[in-house]
Amino acid sequence: MLNSLTFLAFPAFLIISISTKSAPKCESLNFRRNTKCLFKEIVLANDIVVSNLSDKQVLEKLHSSCESLKRCYETMPCQNPEVIQKVNKLKLVSESFTFLSENFLVCSQKIENMRGKCKPRTTCDNMFGDNNCAKEGIINKCSKDEWIGFRDSMIWIMSLVDPHCSLERYRKI
Repeated sequence: MLNSLTFLAFPAFLIISISTKSAPKCESLNFRRNTKCLFKEIVLANDIVVSNLSDKQVLEKLHSSCESLKRCYETMPCQNPEVIQKVNKLKLVSESFTFLSENFLVCSQKIENMRGKCKPRTTCDNMFGDNNCAKEGIINKCSKDEWIGFRDSMIWIMSLVDPHCSLERYRKI
């Protein structure tokens, strides 16, 4: 799996490397750093897609991977606009993991017993449980702000997991 991932990543790496902008901070000294960042981003994106996002330990691992990418964002001005757009999307997904593993932790513990009645899934059609039951549970046990943070985080994560999912319908919940 990793060999095929590396094989697929190599052309992307060449395109990204060749298409870096010429600027004082975008010299070839950043080439190695950009390469390391690219592979970290590919591994993180793959981990997000194949992981069980309802497992707290998995969320913590993904959050840790996101934290290790923070230095990579410093080289973003050196990339072409398409790469910047994709990295910004991954950055928003990483911020979502930060919210879920840090800011939402207390609320998550409060709603733990709700999981028997309301089962949100990490699928496009049942993201917040039957009839979006997670909304009511989170608002009642935590707050509306925590619901909004949870909803927005899940929307960003799902945008990477299932790019074909129509997520706008969830923004209105």
